[in-house]
Amino acid sequence: MSQFVSPYTGRIYGRHITGLCIPMQKRISQLIKRSRKFGFMATELKETVFFNDPDLTRKRT
Repeated sequence: MSQFVSPYTGRIYGRHITGLCIPMQKRISQLIKRSRKFGFMATELKETVFFNDPDLTRKRT
């Protein structure tokens, strides 16, 4: 089920990304919400930190 969840935001991908039909998208959403409620899937994700990445923070002259 984690393939239907964004690793950065934790949000469930929409149908335009997953390519699922409406009934299957609803079922996947319900299953993900249920597994989060019971503690099988994380609801909070690790913070993405880019501050110390030299490729992103180097000063351009």
